Amino acid sequence: MHDLADDVTTEAYRAGASAAAYINNKGTEEKTKIEVSAGQGLRYVSPSYINSSGESLLLFRSDKVYKKAVISITDGDEVVKTVKKRIVSPGEMEKVKFTANNIKSCAVKIEGETNG
Repeated sequence: MHDLADDVTTEAYRAGASAAAYINNKGTEEKTKIEVSAGQGLRYVSPSYINSSGESLLLFRSDKVYKKAVISITDGDEVVKTVKKRIVSPGEMEKVKFTANNIKSCAVKIEGETNG
């Protein structure tokens, strides 16, 4: 799932910090969880769920090479964030950080030029 040892270390740190917060009752307040769906152009997205409000980091892989790629995070028909990249490849993990503001749904998709 990870490209670099740095990514593994970062994910492990985030998981540990989240577990510690939960154990210390900082993660037990009522939060609305939203399922994250992998849309057009994605193999998968992680995590599978995020909180409806607050900062989130999404990690994903494309299903093929896209040139002049546009990555979109949406809440229904509303675009929450877009990121433009010169090229996106399945061999490289993509990361997008965004702040959710009471979203009801979350989907990620990639559009761009492909070779077939």
